[in-house]
Amino acid sequence: MKWRKITEAQYIEQLEAVPPATWSGVGFLKSGTPFDWNFDGDPRFVAYARLNGQHYESTEPLTFPHFRATTPQDVLRNIVSDSVQSTRTTPLEEGRHACETNFVLAHLLVLIGYISSATSATAKPLHPERDR
Repeated sequence: MKWRKITEAQYIEQLEAVPPATWSGVGFLKSGTPFDWNFDGDPRFVAYARLNGQHYESTEPLTFPHFRATTPQDVLRNIVSDSVQSTRTTPLEEGRHACETNFVLAHLLVLIGYISSATSATAKPLHPERDR
């Protein structure tokens, strides 16, 4: 896990944006809509750390267990230069993506309902001789 330096103002902005999902000895895990999910289905969130008066942001999202296991040494040994781009999106982009996802899901549910009702009204047995 890599960490990049951020300003105190950026750290406070993220801290005040939404209540933290959890705290640890290094900082907090930002709550809200998960950044994504890992292969086990665990949600992952962006983490923020404050150590020795310096502030850091994870360059990749973390799960709750991964974040809780993170030590100050893990952060300090894995600081990257400012030229490394974070893969996270801005809160505005996160909100837009969430809205787009909800829009698509709502339309899929309507479509599934339509197909289901149309299919049940016109359904024919797959095996007519067996289904008598």
